[in-house]
This record gives sequence, structure tokens and C-alpha cells, in this order.
Amino acid sequence: MIKFIKSVKEDIAKKDVYVWNVNVDSMNLFVSLGIMLIDVKGFVLPPYIKDDSKKTIMNRPLVSIEEFNKKDNAVLITADYCETIMGVDFPIDTLIYKYNDEIFETDRNLYEKNVYVYGTGKGAKRIKEYLNNENIKITGYVTTTSARGGGGRKIYKSV
Repeated sequence: MIKFIKSVKEDIAKKDVYVWNVNVDSMNLFVSLGIMLIDVKGFVLPPYIKDDSKKTIMNRPLVSIEEFNKKDNAVLITADYCETIMGVDFPIDTLIYKYNDEIFETDRNLYEKNVYVYGTGKGAKRIKEYLNNENIKITGYVTTTSARGGGGRKIYKSV
């Protein structure tokens, strides 16, 4: 099974996740969260979007800031390069996160599983360094060509 090295922090993933705005950046964010199996509950519209003709996008509701503020268990995630949310009146305890390392943690399942890295090149070396820093043991490497490296670990050739 292919796994991500990082996943969304559990305390964030347990909440109702909403994405800020409806533009290219928010759609990329929606897809990225979906790939990580985070069910986005909807999109929060900035106050300058007044068009009520659409009620949903990507089969998710579009909600106003006022509607979002009424939700008890919600978190708002913005693109990491999103414009600042200025002049928007959110309750003081609203959880707003940028889509960056702040919302991720190393996937806890990696500590308990056999971990195989595909390849032995520069990317695999970066993955090895990261996993070593996290005290995650690499079981072996998988390649499609004759491989170099592997740091003394078994190298498996895929068929």
C-alpha cells in the first residue's frame, strides 16, 4: 500500500474542515486534502463574493462567513500563499490554518509498518534522512533498474 509520509494532524482531521474561497488555489487545496482522505465539508466565501447563483461547488456547499461562524466543530484552511483574511469578522476561537507544515504530522502508521522506499536516487536519500530523523526504520528499497545505494538495506527489484 502506498502511504504519505505526512498526514493532516488528527485534531484537525477530526473537525469539520472548510476551505477558504473558491478560486484556483482553493480548488488545488480541496484536491490535496481529498488525496489525503480529508472530507472537506464546504467552502467559505469571502465577503466580496456576492453571487448567490451557485449553492455548491465540487458537491460541497458554499457558506458565508456568518454561516461558518455558527458551526461548533469547524476549522478553516487556507492556501499557504493565500491573501490575508483582513477585515473578516471571525470569532476569536476560530481555528484558521494555512496549508503548510503547521497542519501536518508524520503519519503514525509508519512507526508500526515495514517501510519500503521506491528508488535509490536523490529523492530516496531525502526520504531516508527524514525518516531517520523521525526514528522510522526503512525495511528496504524497491527499484525497476539495477540500483546503487540503499545504505546497506536490501534492494528489491520490481517486476
